[in-house]
Parts: sequence; structure tokens; C-alpha cells
Amino acid sequence: MTRSSASIWALAFLSLAAATLALFAARNQLGEAHVALVFLLVVLGASAAGGRILGISTALIAFLAFDWFFLPPYNTLLVRNPFDWLVLFVFLITSIVAAQLLY
Repeated sequence: MTRSSASIWALAFLSLAAATLALFAARNQLGEAHVALVFLLVVLGASAAGGRILGISTALIAFLAFDWFFLPPYNTLLVRNPFDWLVLFVFLITSIVAAQLLY
């Protein structure tokens, strides 16, 4: 991995962390769609800047962060509402397809 490539990976994951922190601060006012759209933008940026592997890696971590921080019960990987499973998997599929298309 070159220094430039490592910088792009670091920037992608720092962007995801910053987006997560910003969304977490407003978690009570946001719906799942807001979180999914912001995370999708981060995934698209990572895919455009670093390619398919970075895009898919970012999508998988965003998927876990989405579930952990923004779907009740919070701070678990459990999902109570079946609709939330649909939201999570549609987000993951959309992110992976977008990463592939940008590649």
C-alpha cells in the first residue's frame, strides 16, 4: 500500500467517523433515511477516491455503525423491528452496488 493509498483509506474512515459523530449528536431528531443517506455519501466518496475495495470496506463498517448507533436497541447489533432489517440490507446493497459502479 502506497502512502497516497493509505492516506485515502485514512481519510475515508475519518470521514465515516466524523459523519457518525455528527449524526449521533442529532440522533433523536433523525430518521433512518437521514442516516442512510449521509453514510451513502461517505461510501460514494470513498469509492470514488479509493476504488471498489475501499468503498465496500466503508460500506460494511457504515452498516455496522448504522446498526450499533442508530437502530434501537442502541449499542447492540440486535434489530427489533423487521423494517429496520430491510433498511439495513437495502443500505448495504445500495452501497456495494454504488461502489462497484464507481469502480
